[in-house]
Amino acid sequence: MMDPALSTTPAERAPRAAEALRLVQRAQRLEREGHSRDALADYDAALTLLERSRPSAQHADLLRFKGTLLRELGKPSAAEPIYTRSLDMSRRLPYAGGIANALNCLAITAQRRGDVKRARRLFAEAALNAVHAGERRLFSIIEQNLGALAMVQGDLKDAQARFRLSLRGFRDTGDDEGACWVLCNLGRLHALGAEYDEADQASQEAM
Repeated sequence: MMDPALSTTPAERAPRAAEALRLVQRAQRLEREGHSRDALADYDAALTLLERSRPSAQHADLLRFKGTLLRELGKPSAAEPIYTRSLDMSRRLPYAGGIANALNCLAITAQRRGDVKRARRLFAEAALNAVHAGERRLFSIIEQNLGALAMVQGDLKDAQARFRLSLRGFRDTGDDEGACWVLCNLGRLHALGAEYDEADQASQEAM
């Protein structure tokens, strides 16, 4: 039997999607302004609207946005099942960019929890899906995350390779802020390896 909530026509679903988008945009503005509780309420209101429609990329993204807000509020255990739901929905659609983003978020959560092995596996899977989706900037973010993880584990050679790959991607997409973060990480990496001239060069480039 078809779920009545999913039997609406496109004409009926469109106003809900538009209102959900308006709520998400307001929630993101509220987040930037530091009003996390109000932002969370808007995310929940948008989700309530989308729950009555068929699964969509918009819905998967919205779940991830809410999960990230909860994670940054220090509630990773609340964020993780929401990320998992976003991942499951993205896989069913299928929505490669959503898969990559959800995996990246799950990896960050695992890393913060200290589960390095799971974090590395999830980051690697996220990177493959980002390539499949053509998400060059996301791929660069994930490679930077993998580089930071490798640096913490003392694998400086792998960290440098990851950072270089990430830097190239950020520069190719014109993301100066992303490139700056990678250069800062490269500076720290070179300093760890007692490569002080290279560390200074990376720091100068980041400025």
